[in-house]
Amino acid sequence: MSKERYRIVHDPRARRFKLIINGIEASHVIYKVQENTIIIISTYTQPQYRGRGLAAHLMRAILSFAKERGLNIKPVCNYAVRFFKKHPEYKHLIRW
Repeated sequence: MSKERYRIVHDPRARRFKLIINGIEASHVIYKVQENTIIIISTYTQPQYRGRGLAAHLMRAILSFAKERGLNIKPVCNYAVRFFKKHPEYKHLIRW
């Protein structure tokens, strides 16, 4: 993401993290919580915003959220599985 400004918004009622660019939801992650685990169900980035690492920003936001609450993460969607396999530094939080 070159000079675009973005913000990440957590909507706990919708169980969703959103990445907003110029007022537009460019990417989002949908999750659910079971016991002490956040299950990442779906990750989506609008086609025109793909290839900019937006979903990775959302994964890191979920990691922060999980760490703050002492929760584990279970990646289910394809993107989340690939992300966490690519980043073994987070393996202590992952529950396959």
